[in-house]
Amino acid sequence: YATFFGGTGVSAEHVDGGTSRFDKKGIIYHSVCAGCRRSSQFPTTVGAWSRTNNSDNCNNALFKFDVENLNRKPVANDATYEIIATQNLDFNIDVSDPDRPDSLRIVLTGDIFSDPAFPPPLPKIESITKMPGSVNAIRARITWSPNCDHVGLDTVRLKVKVYDRGCPTQDSNQAIIKIVVKAPPLTITPETMCLNFRSDGSIKLSWKAFPKDTFFKYIILYRLNPNGTIKVLDTIKSNNDGEFTDHLPQDPKTVNYSYYMIGFNICNKPYDAGIRINTVKEFNGPIDSTYVHYATVVDNKNVKVNWFTSKEEDFGSYDIFRADNMNGESIGYRMIKTIYDLNDTNFIDQNVDVSKKSYCYKIGVNDKCGHISKPSNEGCNIVLKGVVGHLFFDVDWLPYRQWAGAVNNYELSRRVDTGSLRFIANTNLLRVYHDDGLDLWWGAYYYVVKAYETGGLHQAGYGATSLSNEIRLIQPPMVFVPNAFSPNDDYVNDVWGFSHAFVKEFRMQVYNRWGEKVWDNDFKGTQWDGVTRGKLAMNDVFVWVVTYKGWDNKFYTQKGTVTVMP
Repeated sequence: YATFFGGTGVSAEHVDGGTSRFDKKGIIYHSVCAGCRRSSQFPTTVGAWSRTNNSDNCNNALFKFDVENLNRKPVANDATYEIIATQNLDFNIDVSDPDRPDSLRIVLTGDIFSDPAFPPPLPKIESITKMPGSVNAIRARITWSPNCDHVGLDTVRLKVKVYDRGCPTQDSNQAIIKIVVKAPPLTITPETMCLNFRSDGSIKLSWKAFPKDTFFKYIILYRLNPNGTIKVLDTIKSNNDGEFTDHLPQDPKTVNYSYYMIGFNICNKPYDAGIRINTVKEFNGPIDSTYVHYATVVDNKNVKVNWFTSKEEDFGSYDIFRADNMNGESIGYRMIKTIYDLNDTNFIDQNVDVSKKSYCYKIGVNDKCGHISKPSNEGCNIVLKGVVGHLFFDVDWLPYRQWAGAVNNYELSRRVDTGSLRFIANTNLLRVYHDDGLDLWWGAYYYVVKAYETGGLHQAGYGATSLSNEIRLIQPPMVFVPNAFSPNDDYVNDVWGFSHAFVKEFRMQVYNRWGEKVWDNDFKGTQWDGVTRGKLAMNDVFVWVVTYKGWDNKFYTQKGTVTVMP
C-alpha cells in the first residue's frame, strides 16, 4: 500500500515508514508528517484537533480509511411458545436480508440436539419457502410434538441460525426460540356420584355425564372396605351417564363402605377430588334442612324470603313452598319456585296481595342424587289492618311466625302524606294499638309494624326483623260554623269563621241579603272581622256557603246564616 499527501516546496509533507496500521476488518490507520517548516498548507476538516500548525516543525496528521465489509446481517426475531404435552407445535420463523442480492440459508441448532438424555422426538424444520412478494425473505416452518416425557424439563431453547451469501463475505445472525412444555390438564371426575340402597342388599352407584377433553384417559372406581383394604371396581373410559352395582359381604347400612373415583389423564397423572361416599352416612344421615331467616313485605306489594345457605356437600337445588296463613294455620303448601344456585338465598314473591293475606314459606334442599331434606321452619309475613273511629284509629296485626328465638317485640310507626315514618309505640308482644293522638290538620295516616326476633349472645334467635304491609287510614272531614258573632272589640267572639278537623281544602263565601258577596276565603286559618265595603256590618244577617274536601277526595257543601251583633 502506498500513498502521497500534501504539497511540495515549503510544506514538505511526507509519510514515515511503519506508521500505517491495518486491522482484520479492513480499516487503515494512516499517520502523516504534515505542515512541516511551520506551514499550515495541509488540508484539514471541520472538527479536527487543530486547523493550523502550531509547531515549529511538522504536525502529526491522522487518517482513517474504512474499507471494511459492508455486507449487512440477515434479520431473524426471537419468539417464545407454550405447548401442552401431546399436542403439536407448528410455527413459522420469517427471516430476511437487508441486502437484496443476498441469498439465505437456515440451520436449526441447540443443546438438545447434542444431548443424549433429551427424550425424542426433536423439533425439526419441515419446509423452507420464499416469502410471497419478497426478493430476499424466506419462511421456515418448524414443528414439534412433545410428549409426556418432556413435561417438567427446563425451557427448551432452539437456535435458528441464518447465513447469507453476501459480498465481500457472508454474515450470519440467529433467533432464540424458547418453548415451555406444560403438563396436560388433570382428568376431572364426575361432580356427583349417587348411592342408593337396593332391595336385594346391593349398592347402586350412578353418575351423570361429565365433560371430557382430549387429555382424558380413564377413571377408576374404588371401594374402601371396612378393614382398610382397597378394591378396584371398574375402569371408566366413557364420559356418558354411568352406573355400577356392588354386592357386599356385609350390611352396608351398619358396616361402612366408602366409594370414590380417581381420574387419570393422558400422561397417567392421577386426580383425586377428595369426594367420598359412605354407606352408613348415606343411610343414617339425611340432607340437613336450611333455616328461613325472615319473610318480610317489601315495596308494600311483594314478600321477600331469606334463608341460610345450605351446607349440603352435594347441593342440587332449593325448593320454595308457599301456603296461605289462615287463622294461624298454614293451609295448602305447594311448590312455587326452584333455585339452583347454592348462594342465591333470596326470593321475592310478586304473586301476592300483602294488604289482604299473610303467606307462609318453607324451603326444601335437594341434592344432586334426588334426595330431599325435611322442610325448613316457616316464615309468615305480617298483615296489618285498621279501623277508623271518631277522632282515633285502631290497628291490629297477625303475628310473625316462626322464628327460632320467637318474637321479642313489635314496633309501630306512622307517617302523613308529606313525611317519613316515625316510631310511635313499642307494643312489646301486644298486637293492637289505639291511636288517638291525631293532628286535626291532617286526615290521612300511614301505619307500618315491625317485628323483632329475640337474638344475640346466649339466645336462640338470630336477631331478624320483618315488616308488615303499610295501611292508609282516613278520618272524614268535619266543619262547625257558628251562627253569630259580635265584632265590638271586647275580645269575645270578635271574629267569625269555622272550626274544622281533617279538612284538606275549603272555600268559605259570605253574601248579604241582596246576594252580594262580601267575604271570600280559602285559607283555613283566616276569619272574618265583619267588615264589608270598608264598614263594620252591625245588626245584620248574612248567608254563608262553605265547600270543603277531605283526604277521601270527596267534596262537601254546607250552608247557613250568621248574624252580626253589636
